[in-house]
Amino acid sequence: MISTNLLMTSDTLDNLKTWEPSIPPMKLINVILMLMVTLLPLSAQAWWNEDWAYRKQIHVDVSDSGVPIAVDMADVPVAIRLHSGNFRYFLDVKPDGSDLRFIAADDKTPLAYHIERFDQLAGIGIVWVRIPRLSPQQKTDIWMYYNNPEASPAQDSPASYDVHQTLVYHFNEAGGLPKDATAFGHHAVTSSAQQAVPGLIDSGIALDGTESVTLPETPVLQAGADTGFTFATWLKTVDAQQDGLLFSQGDAQRSLSLSLYKGHLVATLHNGDNDNNDIRVESATGIVPDRWQHVALTIGRELVLFMDGVQTASAPLPVGNLAGPLVVGTRDGAAGFDGSLDELELSNVTRPADWIKLLSSGQGADSLLLTYGEDESAQAGGGAAEYFGLLWSLFDSIHLDGWAILASIAIFGLLSADVIVGRAFTLNRVEAADDRFQDEFSELFKQGFLLTNRNEPAPVPDARLEHSTLYNLFEAGRRELVSLPPQGYDQACGVLNARGLEVLRTGLDAELVAQTNRLNQRLVLVTIAVSGGPFLGLLGTVVGVMITFATIAAAGDVNVNTIAPGVASALTTTVMGLLVAIPSLFGYNYLAGRIARRISVMEVFIDRLLSRLAMSEVKQVPESARNAA
Repeated sequence: MISTNLLMTSDTLDNLKTWEPSIPPMKLINVILMLMVTLLPLSAQAWWNEDWAYRKQIHVDVSDSGVPIAVDMADVPVAIRLHSGNFRYFLDVKPDGSDLRFIAADDKTPLAYHIERFDQLAGIGIVWVRIPRLSPQQKTDIWMYYNNPEASPAQDSPASYDVHQTLVYHFNEAGGLPKDATAFGHHAVTSSAQQAVPGLIDSGIALDGTESVTLPETPVLQAGADTGFTFATWLKTVDAQQDGLLFSQGDAQRSLSLSLYKGHLVATLHNGDNDNNDIRVESATGIVPDRWQHVALTIGRELVLFMDGVQTASAPLPVGNLAGPLVVGTRDGAAGFDGSLDELELSNVTRPADWIKLLSSGQGADSLLLTYGEDESAQAGGGAAEYFGLLWSLFDSIHLDGWAILASIAIFGLLSADVIVGRAFTLNRVEAADDRFQDEFSELFKQGFLLTNRNEPAPVPDARLEHSTLYNLFEAGRRELVSLPPQGYDQACGVLNARGLEVLRTGLDAELVAQTNRLNQRLVLVTIAVSGGPFLGLLGTVVGVMITFATIAAAGDVNVNTIAPGVASALTTTVMGLLVAIPSLFGYNYLAGRIARRISVMEVFIDRLLSRLAMSEVKQVPESARNAA
């Protein structure tokens, strides 16, 4: 049932149409502008440390739109790739990136991280950040703070990984042996690999089938089903049918090997002298040549192979650990892997499938794991406040001539707004009064035109009708009829003849022009704002650019930091001109449409009034009454 409180009577509708603000339109506009300026600081957000001038929000997406996972993951190292496409402010960071800081979503908790590479001039940055927790179907936000010239390096490579990460080689060394980025410090013992070759993430190593990298022989790195073990790396080869040893550990009695056989990934656990005791699994799909692919091997209750984050083969394993050296590439004269490697990782636990999936899908160049937000400044406080703060900074560079033009544009804008608001309320009054007059027209017609004694003007029935354009036309017609000479009447039947009707039409047309002018009053100010605002703004821009280049020529220093502020400030006048012209244009078209409708209504009313007079018997007014009128 519809509540009776929701029903509106015709009187209520009339009140709404004739409502006028208690504050004049000009004052109302000023109050709104003051409130907007007052509310700007409310958009400021928390800031971790005011010593850092800027920050950038980064979203780690493990929902369906990113890299979905099925279970909670803790202490996940995530590669943050910075480049010109997602970060345009390398010059605002120290050359070595030492002022970078990564903060959790609460904007309070620092996160462990280390920089693999930061090249300010090339615009490339690779940073590994340890995310404390990732939950399925959720986005985790972190903040990257930068621009603090006084900041000291805070990166800590070992802290970027959990205690189960026993070895991580980034292969970013220009020379020497590959270094371990974890707290264990399992640096390579020997290496004949080619270094500083192009890798997937940054640089990598290349093996030609006869080269290898020997890892330390320590209990922490031992692979086996008792403790668990995970091996993962990125590889690229040019031979689709390659045979070669990629990774191995163990001795003659018991060993584990990961190799390529006719282009397929094969893992073999060798037990004793009898090959029948070997456990062998082979990937269902082959390696794609000339493409970086992620491969992984986990040991626990099963021997499991992964390619590009997807499990591709598995087999049950017996209990028991391995002993002996760990080697990447050729070993004991066997053919080794021929291709490139990047980001080799070992863990002393069996990493879950979602962990492998995050390594594969999160470290690639086209990863959907990370999305990057906008950069924010500490001075503006972020969000909308930062936007208005940047605009305010532009005003500091505007010259006196620019301020004069901005003041002129602002005056036109305020006058235009005052006219638009005032005309809108006037049209509301006119429309309401016209509606009321049309309801009373028949009775007023009898009183005003068909009275036999018209020595006195007809009284105004309602004070609100004085705003009605139709009532003013009605009164103009009545005055013309009162002053009409006898030649305007047909003496035989007492009605108006053609000449009388023409005289009445002339008087009504004159009143129509007067009412139209009243409705269009001051609209010329809106048209001036529409046409003049952009031209004034363009004038300010041209003059501002001229002054900027003249200043540069006098100083003899040409760089983006001297040109950009002046040009940006010069363009401010054009923007202000458009900000005034566009709303004024919309307002003018809105008012012009409403006024055109009122003019059409008045024209129809004139025809209607004359038609009634032509068919009605109108008594001739005595000459004394005409003279009195």
